[in-house]
Amino acid sequence: MRNQKPVTLTGGMNIGATAYSSQNAPERQAPYSWTFSASPTLNVYGIQFPFTLIYADNNRNLSSPFQRFGVSPYYKWAKLHLGHRNLNFHPFVLAGQPILGTGVELNPKGIRFGAVYGRLAKAEFIDSTRSNFRGQPSVFERKGYCVKLGFGSERNHLDFVWLKAKDDANSLPVIPTDTRTFPAENSVLGVSSKLSFSKWAVWNLDLAGSAYTRDTRSNEVAIPDSFSLVKKISALFQPHLSSQAFSAGETSLRFLFGSSWLQVALRRVHPDYKSMGTFYFQTDIEQLTFSPNLVFLKNKFLLAGSFGWQRDNLLGKKLFTSQRVIGSANLAWRPSNVFSANLQFSNFGLTQTRFTDLVEDSLQLRLVNQNAGVNLSWNIQGNGRLHNISVSGNYQRTNDTSPATGGTGDLTSQFGSAMYTLVLPQQQFNIFGGLSGSRNQFGEGGATTFYGLTVGSSKGFFKNKFNLRASGSFFKQQNEMAGKGSTITARMGAGWRVSKRQSIQLNSNLVRSPGGRREWFGSVNYGVGF
Repeated sequence: MRNQKPVTLTGGMNIGATAYSSQNAPERQAPYSWTFSASPTLNVYGIQFPFTLIYADNNRNLSSPFQRFGVSPYYKWAKLHLGHRNLNFHPFVLAGQPILGTGVELNPKGIRFGAVYGRLAKAEFIDSTRSNFRGQPSVFERKGYCVKLGFGSERNHLDFVWLKAKDDANSLPVIPTDTRTFPAENSVLGVSSKLSFSKWAVWNLDLAGSAYTRDTRSNEVAIPDSFSLVKKISALFQPHLSSQAFSAGETSLRFLFGSSWLQVALRRVHPDYKSMGTFYFQTDIEQLTFSPNLVFLKNKFLLAGSFGWQRDNLLGKKLFTSQRVIGSANLAWRPSNVFSANLQFSNFGLTQTRFTDLVEDSLQLRLVNQNAGVNLSWNIQGNGRLHNISVSGNYQRTNDTSPATGGTGDLTSQFGSAMYTLVLPQQQFNIFGGLSGSRNQFGEGGATTFYGLTVGSSKGFFKNKFNLRASGSFFKQQNEMAGKGSTITARMGAGWRVSKRQSIQLNSNLVRSPGGRREWFGSVNYGVGF
């Protein structure tokens, strides 16, 4: 610490304001709004105190402005979390869920410990009798804690994670009458492991079991004394009539060959698996995938892909079981600094099989989705100029052979574009222009076609301390059944680098769309670093 500065402050902050107006079009945002954000880091004798502050008034429907504040000071292997934080202890237990509270992470050699306690959701009562009611449910206040205890290093470790969270049934002034708002409770136990076999293989494992009560006001389930083990577990989670328990897991084995690797992965998530420490992810799924990533010719050639099988209806309670064949491939070739090419292809098939003979064949679903794309790029330098040419195209088709649709659900889409950019570094000037178009057709209906052009330019002054930019686009829309229309967009902007740490940005955007609709967006932003 003697070699450290006593106190230093680094980071930055931004202040921005926006304006909006519309004519013959529904308003998509407030006429005026502003935001303030800051990310300062305080350093006290080598101990880091990073702060985060966001304040905005752009959501007029909220009872109070949106604001967050958090800090995570750390020193060597110890870190403290205060305020609004997003922690990741386990992908199926605690992963990215915002928490307002206190936490700590301690990672001395051989030990992996973490703990956090706080509020996961703020109580908010939604009055369904309001004129601006949009169907959103009320939210109970939710608090919880999560603890992680593990052993090992980043390359080889074994972690155990426990989460306990519960809604406060008395946190709302009025008991909601809708059928979507219930005070819930959740207990989750997870295991995470990673094992590295020298330099040729890596094995990962994540398992979790979740006990979730949808309504804590429902009757409790009495556990007989003969079930001694279950009775001990009930001290951590009291089951109710609305309780359910499901599991989720994922494991992968990756083989390493220099810069190349080959991975096989298995993922299985039960239906309705939930954790109050995670956001939504796909459930009722079992998936096996093989993923190669092969590099050749001194990193000039890359072949990557993913191939596998997927199914749902893991508990056999659905009328149909959906089975998917998934596959994708990506080919990248860069023979020189001038030219590069990228090709992509994917094929996904979905077939439903009957779980019971009571279901007619006409209700089954059979889909095949194919997608192919190409991107070509040329970068040519010389005589103080830089030329860039890029060409891309994409074709997608969804083939529906379901008995009920008879092929009328087919979807075909094509897209293509070409862009040219000229950069003159010494003159601080660049200009670009391009053409693009697309065509979409669904079933036997009429096709919708978009095509148009985009042009723009920017110019810097005073060694790029000040710059001006402008661009515009014109696109025609044509539908064989709905008719024609056009959209014109004009953009202008300016930037001023006041000093090495200060900058000001101005932007204006005008859109004219079919039906005489006009919209204007304007913004100003001031940023400073320190």
